[in-house]
Amino acid sequence: MSLAYTSVQEQNHQPVVKIVSPVNNAVLDPGAPLTYQINVSDMEDGDTKYDEINVKEILLQVSYIKDKSKAQAIMVKPIGADPAGLAVIVRSNCFNCHNFNSKSIGPSFADIDKHYLATKVNADSLFSRIKNGSSGLWPGKEKMPAHPELSDEEIRSSVQWIFKNALDANTSYYDGATGIIRLPQGKKGAYIITASYTDHGLKNSAEKRLKGYDRVLITAK
Repeated sequence: MSLAYTSVQEQNHQPVVKIVSPVNNAVLDPGAPLTYQINVSDMEDGDTKYDEINVKEILLQVSYIKDKSKAQAIMVKPIGADPAGLAVIVRSNCFNCHNFNSKSIGPSFADIDKHYLATKVNADSLFSRIKNGSSGLWPGKEKMPAHPELSDEEIRSSVQWIFKNALDANTSYYDGATGIIRLPQGKKGAYIITASYTDHGLKNSAEKRLKGYDRVLITAK
């Protein structure tokens, strides 16, 4: 007698992301500091409450929309995967040394964008520094480590994302499960705050990553 076995195909589950604070429809003064807290739970990767999630892979995007009705219309639309360059930045070790808008061990992405014109020469130079490492290019003694784990395509896409997006006056980015958002002085209107986390996929199919997100809308008056 032969026995037939049915194999159960593994399934990756979408992360559950929750913005605990700020609360949806909060009203604040322009320029007011805003504390944020994000919880993430993923059946494969773990849970922030047990320190199982790498909080450096939690991304917070703050988008300014002057017209609140337009912001409300955006809120009901689903969001897609992160752009290729941003996805590389989030899942690699970039946040160990760089922030989006403020100085860390290394310069912020905004400062890099201010310093280098978006030319092919500068793109090639930054590509080489990310791939092979560098030192002595900015004030201080920090060194840029080499990134052999990244493909040439991944490095180039991250450089192009920085050139295109790091100085967007209406969008700012933060990483981590907790922190402080600083709303611009004098900018009244609506702000869409989007928290997202893209999981690591299954062990044998890491390319099949799933993204979870949560959104809140706040108003500055």
